[in-house]
Amino acid sequence: IETTNESTWQVTDVLPIPTWMGGYNQVDKVTAIGSQIVFTSTRTNVATTDLWIHDTTNESTWKADDLALGWSDQYIPFEHVGTRIFFQIDDASSGSELGAFELTNESSWMVDDINNGSGGSTPNHIVAAGTQLFFQAHLINGSGLWAHDPANIGSSGSGSSGSGLTTYNGNGTTWQAFDLYGQGSSSPMDLTPIGDVLYFSTGGVSLWAYNTSNQTEWEVHDFNPNGSDDIREIFALGTRLYFEAKDDNNPSTNLNTHLNKQLWTYETTNETAWKLTNHTFVSQVGTHNNVAKYLFYGGFSLMGTRLYFTAQDSNGVQIWAHETTNESTWAVTNIGGNGVDEGQNPILVMGSQLYFGARNGDTEGGWGSPQVNSELWAYDTTNETAWMTSNLCTPGCSGFGSSNSMTSIGTRIFFTGTIEINQTRVGNELFAHET
Repeated sequence: IETTNESTWQVTDVLPIPTWMGGYNQVDKVTAIGSQIVFTSTRTNVATTDLWIHDTTNESTWKADDLALGWSDQYIPFEHVGTRIFFQIDDASSGSELGAFELTNESSWMVDDINNGSGGSTPNHIVAAGTQLFFQAHLINGSGLWAHDPANIGSSGSGSSGSGLTTYNGNGTTWQAFDLYGQGSSSPMDLTPIGDVLYFSTGGVSLWAYNTSNQTEWEVHDFNPNGSDDIREIFALGTRLYFEAKDDNNPSTNLNTHLNKQLWTYETTNETAWKLTNHTFVSQVGTHNNVAKYLFYGGFSLMGTRLYFTAQDSNGVQIWAHETTNESTWAVTNIGGNGVDEGQNPILVMGSQLYFGARNGDTEGGWGSPQVNSELWAYDTTNETAWMTSNLCTPGCSGFGSSNSMTSIGTRIFFTGTIEINQTRVGNELFAHET
């Protein structure tokens, strides 16, 4: 295998063909930790998900553990602190709860049964802040902000609104940090730390902060006094937050086109906020309560002082840039109406190049036909050119899994790619692309 000069190859054969037996293999949650790639593999016809490891130093791959996850759980978030990975784990007796996997001894376990019984707490929006973990978890009265300290097995305090629930299980300490509405659901999401302060939106409604040192919380800013702020995709750069939010000063009657949802920033040092764009963006992921769910679906990627993100307007879904030094914003690609994929994860930045999924069969973009669905593409910011790096599928098949399953080690990208036999998709495996 030639591993230089933009070559692409299949790395793993987790579920060899034809042993797929009517189902297909789905590789997901591709995560780089040190020199290893950790990923999940789901065989759809038997509804089981296993955790696999690929070591880039010797090109070996092995099944590390059976997480007892149903195939529908393949998009459950991963977050790691050191060599320990945290995620949802599910069993018949406890439901979905916070689970952990330790790379050094390849053991997995349920960290805590937060919601006793078979209902589960369904932990989500997991993020590491220092040595602690914060996440959204559900009890019978709704969802709130919870915390887990892997090293601390002593007592823990609680926020002024939190219940202070604490458990001691030998794996650290887990407690409810914040519940905005007491007996209601605060639904914390887009958790983003800056120093000791954790910023998040309450179900997209408004922007809040939680101080992890003194365990106090407060509402940061009210962007829309007449209703929901509809805040999504919070990103931290230095002392500043970037996100999408609703500005009720510019209402729109079109449910999919929202002049009143724009790119905003918030400076944490002087507690000021201002709008950065005034463009007619279109919701990429439907509507909810008459406002767009997401304008910049997938969040933001940083290259130097410049943010890159996907956004949709009348020219389709394209990659956009925002220069933080002069607050200018513009579309950097013109791939046509079907162009750039709207992934759940940000665009991958490698040096001066961006990597993402895109489709090239749209004649509006001038890139030919027949249509080739999602494949891995690159964009060079120095000469403003874009090209398809690999073509794993015939027309009508998506060769690139999505940005949800892409990471890098050194100059090499690892991603979920499609295996195709006689123009029929039969599974996904881990692929690599050498930049």
